[in-house]
Amino acid sequence: ARGGASGGNATERRLACIQRAEVEIARAPDKDTWRVTTTHAFKRDVAHFFCAREPEKQVVLELGIFKGHSTAVLASIFAKVISVDVSPEYTHDAARHSPNRKNIVFMALDTYLTDWSFLSANRVDVAVIDADHKYEKVRADAVNVLHTFPDVQWLVFD
Repeated sequence: ARGGASGGNATERRLACIQRAEVEIARAPDKDTWRVTTTHAFKRDVAHFFCAREPEKQVVLELGIFKGHSTAVLASIFAKVISVDVSPEYTHDAARHSPNRKNIVFMALDTYLTDWSFLSANRVDVAVIDADHKYEKVRADAVNVLHTFPDVQWLVFD
């Protein structure tokens, strides 16, 4: 009986998490109308995967935020979102997109020119890599994440 009750609670939490994500997904443009964004299907896949894995206890690092549509989805799922972009304009746009979210930290910095050691004080469970899409840059992001956050559990690439 106890397992059933806790399973029900876990199911309820997962469904509530997915519902919160769906609200943000509905606010975002889809790839067929705006080619520079991630698809609704990608955002939905992220939600379904992580909502089943106690995201309310996890911190996500997002590299590359553009207008903040994915940031809003991540903030609806995870306990904390550390969103990083080279462009201060993009961080401001993303902050304006999610003005009531208190679980997002926005940082404007060039991750390819900056030493990441100051970030290592943070715990990061998940890293979403969606910054520069050139192979060398994606590889550099992945290597930096793995070196800076040795306990990271998942890397998500777009």
